[in-house]
Amino acid sequence: MCRRRQPAHQEKHRENALWRTTRRYRSWPLARKHHPVRKPRADRRPSRHHPALALAKRFVDDGRIGTIRHVRAQYLQDWLSDPLAPLTWRLDRQKAGSGALGDIGAHSIDTAQWMTGQSIDAVAFTAELSGGALGVFEATRLALGRRNANRIEINGDRGSVAFDFERMNELEYFDGTDAEDSEGFRRIQVTDPVHPYAAHWWPTGHGLGYEHLLTHQVVDLVTDISGRRQPSPSFASALQIQRVLAAVQLSAANESRYTKVSLNTAKR
Repeated sequence: MCRRRQPAHQEKHRENALWRTTRRYRSWPLARKHHPVRKPRADRRPSRHHPALALAKRFVDDGRIGTIRHVRAQYLQDWLSDPLAPLTWRLDRQKAGSGALGDIGAHSIDTAQWMTGQSIDAVAFTAELSGGALGVFEATRLALGRRNANRIEINGDRGSVAFDFERMNELEYFDGTDAEDSEGFRRIQVTDPVHPYAAHWWPTGHGLGYEHLLTHQVVDLVTDISGRRQPSPSFASALQIQRVLAAVQLSAANESRYTKVSLNTAKR
């Protein structure tokens, strides 16, 4: 087998785990915070380039939901419910590492940390974020009928936001400052020009699809490279996700005990 070496000048852009363990990540200079930005590297996470999630992050960053108290994330698929489902690399521990946790759960971890601006400090796999909020994460490929239910809800002391990938052009928003007689979640169609990314596409009311997220991702990457900025997410953020995954596995192997997320949670 011949393996072609990537040119030294080429920008690197990957999705999902580059390595199965945190130890391998840490040994790679691309994941180190002090690594220069001369050759930008990015970890591919399409959900970061989603109009609804970008709007939700804007609400969080602007303080519209207040201090974050709870985060709940689910990633539910059903393709493995079929007993005749093919034995792909995703089911091979030597190649994929941590099963559904690393395959799809990693996306939920990244989305939660990106949207809140907080890191997951401890896992059980309920989790405690660095700001003190409680997080609950679930990932499965056996949820019959859930084709790709990538969901996240963030509750603050002033409001809440909720998103489900299967309704990808909608964001649910609750404003805790509303009058009691008009309280309730409102559904925002994220197709207006004022919404993230939407102005570059179709007239209001015309939804976007998954392929548009990949376009947003490439545009953001090229924009960061041309501006000599570190693309987001970076390999360093991928390393943080891997630390969380390693801590979950360590907790599971240790009677589900409370486990601190740190450099020392690498699977040996």
